[in-house]
Amino acid sequence: MFKIKNNVLLLNLFVFLGLFLLITNNQQVMGMHNNYASENNSIVNNHIDEHHSFRNLLLTQRRISQQLINALFNHSSETEINFYLNQLQQVHQQIITYQQRQLNHQEQMLRNFDNNMARVQLEREHLSLTQEMILAIQNTPIYASE
Repeated sequence: MFKIKNNVLLLNLFVFLGLFLLITNNQQVMGMHNNYASENNSIVNNHIDEHHSFRNLLLTQRRISQQLINALFNHSSETEINFYLNQLQQVHQQIITYQQRQLNHQEQMLRNFDNNMARVQLEREHLSLTQEMILAIQNTPIYASE
């Protein structure tokens, strides 16, 4: 009788421990819609605005390059050519800054993806261990022969 009480006590302990872990570790699923619609719209709008800015930088670079080519063909003054070169260099630097910012965003997204994959793997291992624990409890005899 004493061993039966111990086994039931262990079973209750594991059940309450499992419930405690379930309640304390209850986090939102990664694919869930966790933001308000207006926040998502503002994120999309920011990306669209950045894309338009980048497109404008490329168009400006093309326009200045064409002006520089025309100045070279027309044998313009050195100051005018240097002016176009400086403008072109400034626009080029802005393009590099934009591309670096995009690269940083992509690297952050990859780090987040790697972290999420590691978390999924840990959750799978946790589930596997929990299932093994449940099987071990179920296979434990309730009474022992004397």
